Amino acid sequence: MSADGKRRTAGGLRAAVGGLVVLLVLAALAFGAAWRTDQANPREHEFLVIVPKGTAILQSRGQDSLMVPQKLRLTLGDLDTLVIRNEDDFTLRVGPFRLEANQQYRQRFRSPGVFKLVCATMYHEDQVEITVVESPDLWRRMLAMR
Repeated sequence: MSADGKRRTAGGLRAAVGGLVVLLVLAALAFGAAWRTDQANPREHEFLVIVPKGTAILQSRGQDSLMVPQKLRLTLGDLDTLVIRNEDDFTLRVGPFRLEANQQYRQRFRSPGVFKLVCATMYHEDQVEITVVESPDLWRRMLAMR
């Protein structure tokens, strides 16, 4: 092979390696951007309250059986969601909704404030005060508005 041919082969090899390096850098940047976006978009947090089997029977016998906590604090930017699951055999009322056995109630709050929610069986009634605050993190507050 002539000197000119060797130079063309070496030049082509350098161009291929250079192109590969550029491709790898772009792939790394894309992966980094995707990872950062995933980190910036927090997953939904669930505050799960379970009304266990036998709650209504205990209440019918006069035994105090607290179904829900008296106070909850949720943060908008953390995508907090209140979930109340009825594992009892009897119907549960959550606000205006009726939950039959093995049903659940989900509430995600879209604005800050203090909310009162009543949970009741035919024998007992509990009230929970839910305080919803804005996240101090501006990015999370913007995500909560979606």
